[in-house]
Amino acid sequence: RPSGELEVVSNMTAVDVSSILNACALVWQDAGDDFLGPLEKRAVDVATNMNVADLTATYQALAMLQGHANKKVLNSLASQAVEIGDSLEPAHIASILSSYTKLEALPSKELLGVLADRGAKTAHKMSGKDVAGILVSYSKLWNMNAESDHESGSDPTGLQAFGKSLVRAIGSRASAVAPSLQAEDIAAILSAYASLNEAPEKDLLEALGHRIMDVVNDMDAHDVAVTLSAYAKLKAHNKKESIMRLLL
Repeated sequence: RPSGELEVVSNMTAVDVSSILNACALVWQDAGDDFLGPLEKRAVDVATNMNVADLTATYQALAMLQGHANKKVLNSLASQAVEIGDSLEPAHIASILSSYTKLEALPSKELLGVLADRGAKTAHKMSGKDVAGILVSYSKLWNMNAESDHESGSDPTGLQAFGKSLVRAIGSRASAVAPSLQAEDIAAILSAYASLNEAPEKDLLEALGHRIMDVVNDMDAHDVAVTLSAYAKLKAHNKKESIMRLLL
């Protein structure tokens, strides 16, 4: 590799690295390690200079460039996310979680704690898309977690604590934005609660039930299967109310 090319990369700022990685993700997803390797290394070097926009854009790019996000890069990004956690908005939280699901990696326990805390503080700002996106990603991360952890009741990754904290925090917000939810969003929300073996509050179930009536014709086979599977799990943990009656 020419020394001049290496010098260019070593002089790149956080914005430069984020922008180039995003460009590659959009138009050159098969870029090789010879090109992406130095960029990843530089991302580690400049991670501490990344603002929220740089950080989330870099996460998104790496998620699209699957196979090009090593632990060192993810650890650096996670550390910066923790550092600037107070700047995270709902869309950022949803984006970061979505990126981890696409990378098939679990966020660090510390990062999960920050995301849960910030999610609780910004829940009142969340749109229906934010609520559904966060819960969809949570469900996927939960399913990625070792089955043995679920069965034993242990929580070494912090994922269960994160889920309970965040789902409770945004449950009331989900009720408020229910009229804007799509069929797949409703299925995802119910599935997330079912994953925790925790029934949603009655107000949320009723709001989802009303919305289901509006979007039932838009439900595909997957939406129906996910919704009914979630219902079956939730019913077993709710003896006081008929969840199906509230939903349908």
